[in-house]
Order: sequence, then C-alpha cells, then structure tokens
Amino acid sequence: MKISFTLIILAINFLIAYFIAKKFLFSIKIFSAALLARPKLKKIILFYCILLLISPITYLISSQYINNYYITYISSLLMGLSIQLFIVGMAYELIKFCYYYDFFSKHYKIIDILFLSLSFIYIASCFYFGTLLPTINKMDLYLSLSSKSGSESSIRIALISDLHVGPTIKKNTVDKIVERINSQNPDVVFIVGDLLDQNPKKIPEILQDLDGLKNLKSTFGTYMVLGNHEHYMNAEEFIRVAPKFNIKMLLNQNIIIGKKPIRILGLNDPAGKRYGIYLPKLDEMVDSLKRMPSLPTIVLAHQPREAREFVLKYYKSSPTSSSPSQIALALSGHTHGGQIFPFNLVAKIKNYYLKGLYQIEVNSSSNYNRSQIYVTTGTGYWGPPIRLNARNEIAIINYHY
Repeated sequence: MKISFTLIILAINFLIAYFIAKKFLFSIKIFSAALLARPKLKKIILFYCILLLISPITYLISSQYINNYYITYISSLLMGLSIQLFIVGMAYELIKFCYYYDFFSKHYKIIDILFLSLSFIYIASCFYFGTLLPTINKMDLYLSLSSKSGSESSIRIALISDLHVGPTIKKNTVDKIVERINSQNPDVVFIVGDLLDQNPKKIPEILQDLDGLKNLKSTFGTYMVLGNHEHYMNAEEFIRVAPKFNIKMLLNQNIIIGKKPIRILGLNDPAGKRYGIYLPKLDEMVDSLKRMPSLPTIVLAHQPREAREFVLKYYKSSPTSSSPSQIALALSGHTHGGQIFPFNLVAKIKNYYLKGLYQIEVNSSSNYNRSQIYVTTGTGYWGPPIRLNARNEIAIINYHY
C-alpha cells in the first residue's frame, strides 16, 4: 500500500515536471521566442525540470535511508517549487485563453510581466511562511456553549500537531518550540499525532532531535495520540521510546486530570487498520465511555473526521447511563490547514473540517447535543517548507468547565 502510494506520487510528479518543461516555461509569450532561439538555455531549463522530477526520489531516499539533511532539504525545496510552478502554470493556461481577444494580444507584455511578478510573490510568500516558527494562537473555550457564566474551573491546554520531526525539522526547531510552549505556562500539553517522520529503528538519530521534548513543563504532563505518520514510521517502536521523552500515550485510553476532574480520551488513528495494530475501535470506545462516571470529556483524535464520527456515534447511540459524560471538546490536526492553496480545498472535502473552531451538532431521538471541535493547522510542515493562508501554530486553549 505504501509502495503504491509512493509510485502514484512519483507518476504525478513526472506529469508536473513534463508540464512545466513543455507547456509552461516555453509558452510564456514575453520570453518564449528567446528561449527557443537559445538551445543552451533550453537545455538548462530541461535539466532543471529533470531535477524537479527526481526530487521526490532523492527526498525519500535521503530522509529514510541516507539521512543527509542537505540533500533532503534541497530535495524538499525542489518538490515545493515544482508544486508551485505547476499551480502557476495552470493559472497561465487560463490566461492564454484571453490572448484570443485583441486587448490581451496587444498588451501581452504588460500582462506577462504582471503575471510573473504575482507568481514570484506567491512562491516567495509560500516559502517565507513555511519556514517561520509557529505562532502562539490563544483562545478561551467554554463547557457551556450557550453561556460563559457558571464556569467553576479552567485548564490551560497547549496543543500541537503535525510537527513531522525528522527529514528537515531538527533538534534546534524542536527546542525552540518547547521554549515557546513553556513560556505559556500550560497545565497540560497535548500532541495530536504526526510528531515524527522517520523510523526510530532505522534512523536512531531522530531520537536526538526529539530529545528537547523532555523539557516540556506543565502541571499534568504531556499526552499524545497516534497519527497516520507514526504508523508509517513504525508505531510500535515509537510507542516503546515515547516514555523517554516524558510522553504518555493514550491508545484508546482515557485519564482524569485537573483540580476539578475532567476526562481526556485518546483515540487511535484509522491508519492502524492498514497495519492491523492499534485500531481505532470507535464503537467499543463509545460503549466504554457510556459506562464511565459522568465527567466533562475532551477527545483527542489526529484526524478531525474520526473525531466527528466518534462524537456523533456517542450522542446518537442509546444511553447506558442516567447521566452520560458530556463530550465538550474534540482536538484534532492532520489537515495542516491545507498548507497551501489549492490543497486546502481538497483537505476540507476529505477531512470535513479544515482549521479553527467548529460546532458538532447532534439531533438524536431523545435529545439535542452540541460539542466543539478545534482543528489546529499544525506546528510544522510535511515535505517542502511551504505554507500560505495556513500559518503553523501552537494553540493555547484556556478551557473553562
């Protein structure tokens, strides 16, 4: 399955590189004639497109086997540039239709210069925002959605996700993120999956990159659920080493924390089905929660679609308790906020929620329930260091209950 996915990515990248070489760079009217008249320049551009073509291969080989930071980082930059040039190239294909009109045909130089300028701004902005350290995103959320009054207690949550430590996100970045989290004095730290992007057994150096997580400071500790990338990178091995970083894994498990008790319930990721380990088991978790003493409950699930499915199952199933627990809040990641346009459109469709705070409303036969879900844009990035309109973040949630 993993090999098939890799082959699909390589095939798509081949088509992208071919499009950039044959259809885009040589079709821009302002300099297409000059390029075609200079064979050496044409060869340089074609060679560059070959680099774009092989960049995913060098990225995968370096990140998973050689573990050379510079090769991996340059490959990731080329991957990002190939994606952006493809997006820009598709936009230019639309502009070319306009050249059939006299106005566009007569002023093609101005139009091309404007287009190339905007393209440069778009590409530069993606790389600029992609390489920034995460911003601190603070908010207050309440158990009672209809009223902010009556909250007797609160807990300060630091939420991170999708850090993807390994190929290009290293120890220095992890240490700076830990400093930022500690500066907010959280009561608890939640990591909702995709913490790493390399196999600790094959590349033990990643344990040094993760070492700074030991220094996370909070009243109740650091808790984590699995993401899909933990499964790709040997979930069993990561779970074995997680205690070294003072990380407590919630594998379809729950804990009770807080001066005033609040339940934290962690769900396994659906990627476990592919590997036959650490399965989600939503129905079992719903039944288990309904048998527990009534408490406000926060659900941790890497994928927002899974969190939503769990909340709906819980409230729509027949109650087994006279005073069932209230799922007050679900916390997820996975989407990266789309990372860059137009992937945000795909991420929204696939995951139901994209980024930020949403309400999950449930009408069952007996009552009406409403929960909240917060989907973080993630703390790092996957693959190329590019982001746009999806700033990476550390979410600081003051939860009142």
